[in-house]
Amino acid sequence: MFGLFRKRSEGKPILIVGMSHINAIARALSDDDRRTIQVTNLVADKAAFDVPKDRLNLKAFAGLTPDFVFFSIKGNFHNAFGLIEHPTRMSIGDAARGRVPDDDARHFVPEDMVREHMKEQLETIAFRHLRRLAERFRSARLFHLGFPPPNGDAGHIAEHPGIFRAKLPLGVAPIGLRRKFYDIHADLYRDECRALGIEIVEVPACTVSEEGGLRPEYWSRDPTHGNGRYGALVLRQIRATAGVAQ
Repeated sequence: MFGLFRKRSEGKPILIVGMSHINAIARALSDDDRRTIQVTNLVADKAAFDVPKDRLNLKAFAGLTPDFVFFSIKGNFHNAFGLIEHPTRMSIGDAARGRVPDDDARHFVPEDMVREHMKEQLETIAFRHLRRLAERFRSARLFHLGFPPPNGDAGHIAEHPGIFRAKLPLGVAPIGLRRKFYDIHADLYRDECRALGIEIVEVPACTVSEEGGLRPEYWSRDPTHGNGRYGALVLRQIRATAGVAQ
């Protein structure tokens, strides 16, 4: 398959384009993987993406015609939105399914309102870029990688707060609430990807705890990302999807 690919196109048959979550995948690449897989981190590649101006430069991908493209765009959005408690502590939900957390002392926000607000923000910071990338690589088979679920351990987050250090005094939001933000985030991506003809690669099931968080053996030394073991599992999914033996 890949011999035929090299005769008719330039570059490598598998392209992974994303932001910080693809670092775990890049760390898991073997020398053999690097012969067939190209990884472009938009945050690190200034030619491809101007972070201060939030501007995507498709010219950076000139000459690339991969068979498979795997995206991972703005996967930390749900964490930026809900990892730390809001100054007015909230719960979200609806009349049919109840609220999360189930605490009358919290300010209730309808889930539909949260969903619409998150969708508006994603339209600006993520979906417009995803559409341009999908159009650029329309001849390839397109996928979007699922995002690691939230870290369920507030102690681990407090020990490794990363960019959330300044807001840590507000407290880490309960895992149920953070999982709700995560689920809304994932649902919005499924809708957008379906409209664009992009298939979803779901999170490896073995990495998710019973409460819906990321299992400890896959935690990174920060509050939001998977580690190298997590990246290796996602890489295995990528290989399997593309029909690459390893």
